[in-house]
Amino acid sequence: MPLDDTIALVTPEMVANFLDIDLNAASASETEMIESLINAASKEIERICNNRKFRKVTTAIDEIKDGWGIKYIYTKNAPITGTPTLYYWNGTTWQTDTSWSFTQDNADGRIWFDDGNIFWKGEDNWKISYTYGWDITEIPADLQLACLRMIALNKKLFNDSLHGVNSKSFGDQSISYSFNNVPPNVLATLYSYRRIR
Repeated sequence: MPLDDTIALVTPEMVANFLDIDLNAASASETEMIESLINAASKEIERICNNRKFRKVTTAIDEIKDGWGIKYIYTKNAPITGTPTLYYWNGTTWQTDTSWSFTQDNADGRIWFDDGNIFWKGEDNWKISYTYGWDITEIPADLQLACLRMIALNKKLFNDSLHGVNSKSFGDQSISYSFNNVPPNVLATLYSYRRIR
């Protein structure tokens, strides 16, 4: 599978460097395997982070939120790039008010009104139109390292013919494997990027 630039958190060159692979000497199938591992690890990281997207998008997305009568509202994806547009549901259509003045914490994906106003209570009554994400060169190093570690683990499983294997017998001995769990050091990093709002 070709590399999916809309989700990839690392480049093939980064993987080759991490795994000590010479990309110039790699066959087409080895290169394809590296790209597939990048796609799979990046997608799994999105899943672990509650389907948070990390790569930069240039077309604004619309996200519907409940108003809880609170000061802050959080986007599902961060960092926010550009200036979002806020809308409220008036019962018939989405409305915006150009007199609104609001501030955003781009890194956290948090938005609030400058005058201390709150996001009025209601179900699905707020819409945020925004762009978000990082270019490949902007992705935080710890997130990229977590992705590289997941790729290394999956590559080892493939190399050892253990991918999808729960146990293996060696004569009279049997060893059980549990590879469904992401290593704790990787999870610790990923949980810091998890969106729970």
